[in-house]
Amino acid sequence: MVWQPEIEELEHRKHLAEQMGGPEGIERQHKRGKLTVRERIAVLADPGSFQETGVLAGSARYEDDVLVSFTPANSVADAIASGKQAALALHTLFNEDAGRIGDAVDRCRVGPGPALSMEIYRGGTRCERAARVVAFADINPDYFPQTERHAPPALAPDAAAGSFDEAVDVLAPEAALAEAARCFNCGICNDCDNCRIFCPEQTVRVAADGRSIDLEFCKGCGVCTVECPRGAMDMEEESA
Repeated sequence: MVWQPEIEELEHRKHLAEQMGGPEGIERQHKRGKLTVRERIAVLADPGSFQETGVLAGSARYEDDVLVSFTPANSVADAIASGKQAALALHTLFNEDAGRIGDAVDRCRVGPGPALSMEIYRGGTRCERAARVVAFADINPDYFPQTERHAPPALAPDAAAGSFDEAVDVLAPEAALAEAARCFNCGICNDCDNCRIFCPEQTVRVAADGRSIDLEFCKGCGVCTVECPRGAMDMEEESA
């Protein structure tokens, strides 16, 4: 059959997609006492009655024209990100020129990946911050108290398998606020003044519009960046 290789690849791609997050991801889900999405569907739906749309959508990796791995698309999250990029591109097209789309999108990038900031595109305060993504290693956790996570109520696996009730419920309003309070606000200055307090040369200047460094006296020791709880400061070489 002429199309047999293509049909076999589609079947292989479908098989890879059904592996979801891979053996390690499935094992983590089982250790939490939870079934995977596909396992829940198998319990709740009659065989052959569930129709899945878009199972073949995603990114594939080939070696010597042979499919070796397949990562399913991120569905809702991926769609929202794609919609944001489309909105930026269309707004630039209608208000500027098609040739400016690439520059407009690149200007809004946050971090090394494909993430885009609509606030940067609209000229918001995100423009005043560094484009880098602050990792946990960049913050100083010594300044944050340790608090327990607030886990939402969840049904036991056996109960969830035989019920259409939500397997994982939502947080109560009080718990949701407490969980939100655990946010580090990475990369955002909250005027804690650590940079000025710990600076041995007192080069940090405070004004109504924020803080700045007096580069005439700064020795580049980096103490301010180390003591910044949220990684809002960064050291970089001064341009000529």
